[in-house]
Amino acid sequence: MTLLPTTAVWMSLAEYGATGTMFLCAALLWCRRHENRKQRILQAAAFVMGGTWLLSRLLTTCKEGMPESYPLLPVLPLYGGCWFLLFLLLYPAEAIRPGWSGWRNAWLLFLPVIALSVIPAVVPDEFRELHSYTELLESIGEPNVWFRLLALPVFLLPYPVLRFCVPYHWRQSSVDAKWIRAYASAVQGVGVSYLLFMTTGTLVSCAIFLTCCTLFSVYAAYQELYVRLFPGDVQIPPEKRKKHFAEYQNKTL
Repeated sequence: MTLLPTTAVWMSLAEYGATGTMFLCAALLWCRRHENRKQRILQAAAFVMGGTWLLSRLLTTCKEGMPESYPLLPVLPLYGGCWFLLFLLLYPAEAIRPGWSGWRNAWLLFLPVIALSVIPAVVPDEFRELHSYTELLESIGEPNVWFRLLALPVFLLPYPVLRFCVPYHWRQSSVDAKWIRAYASAVQGVGVSYLLFMTTGTLVSCAIFLTCCTLFSVYAAYQELYVRLFPGDVQIPPEKRKKHFAEYQNKTL
């Protein structure tokens, strides 16, 4: 099996584009962190984490060449993706409810991934490399395989967490229901694309995931720097304040 030229080119452009975009967006957020310090630092940290991981993959590709496909459910990328996706949730959670991303809630959010990461590390079992669904089904009873399968639902958490687990109150938040739905859907798109890559291992699915990362980075940075409002930024005339507050109260997530 040989790589199609278009697939190889798309994959190369996606790797360079996603890596550079994440670092660029992180730099922009860091340079303007004083306007909204905690939330922008959280978002910049998530982008640096993702960019560093993509850079390591890019350097490996430059050294060893581009593979024709990847294994199914590779251990380090699988758990690394879980950590990255949950880090992406800290910023919108803090925007929805300032102060929510403290130690207690962050601990509860990361607890499932911590357990899934620690248990395989302390259990003496070799992780089998899976190259086909036949191998996956034949080995599904082994702990090293079903531990990885348990991690897959994490990629479906962003939308439910942001919509239903983070308490929203329009008086204390700098975002509205429309922003929450749009941002939760964007993060969920990254999660679903990575889930597709982990369960197929094809270059096309990897390129789709990297393209989603690029688009999400641009979207998230633009929303934070130019669209999202800060509490107190909008001055409402007294005669319109009652109507304005009533409209916000009637908004439902």
